[in-house]
Amino acid sequence: MKIFKYSSHRENELISDTVFTADSFFSRLRGLIFRKPLENGEALLLKDCKSIHTMGMKYGIDAAFINKEGKIISIFENILPWRFSPYVGQASAVVEFKGGFLKEKSLGAGDRILFG
Repeated sequence: MKIFKYSSHRENELISDTVFTADSFFSRLRGLIFRKPLENGEALLLKDCKSIHTMGMKYGIDAAFINKEGKIISIFENILPWRFSPYVGQASAVVEFKGGFLKEKSLGAGDRILFG
């Protein structure tokens, strides 16, 4: 699976070409724990998720909370290890990236992303 930044007036920009998926309770709970840091071009999609944690991790991450249409409704940059994100009630999923990646790709609240 890949992630693209949606644009109505130009070609969609490839954001990540390798997307790992966590779609069960235990896979979401584990997330990136005991895994090496994500690289540029990698992301973790946590389906049916409204809050995340970095408990047990040794590196920071960026997180984009999205609704069912793929619109980014909230972002949190450089979430340090041993932290919890706020609960985002409108979120249907969270996409986690390497720390600093959202700023590098100019992704923010209101942007829309597509999976393909």
